[in-house]
Amino acid sequence: LMRNTQELVEAAKAGESDAIAALVDKYQLAAITTAWAITRDFHEAQDISQECFVAAFRRLGSLKANAAFGRWLLISVRRAAIHAQKNQV
Repeated sequence: LMRNTQELVEAAKAGESDAIAALVDKYQLAAITTAWAITRDFHEAQDISQECFVAAFRRLGSLKANAAFGRWLLISVRRAAIHAQKNQV
C-alpha cells in the first residue's frame, strides 16, 4: 500500500520510522537537485539536503498542512543552499 505525503507525514509525526524513511526516499532526489542547482557541488548538495531533512523532522510538529511537506522541505533546502553560497567566500 503506497501512502501519500499527507499520510506519511501523519505517520512520521506519530513516530513511525518507516514513514520517515519513505519521506526521505520520496523527496531526497528533489532536495539534492534543488541544492545542487544553486551550489553546483554534489557533496555540498547532499550535506545540505541531509541537514534540511534532519531539521524538518525535528520541526515536523510545526507543519500545519501535512500534504505540503515537500514544498516546505524544498524551500528550506533552497534557503540553506543560498546561505551556503553566500558564505563561501
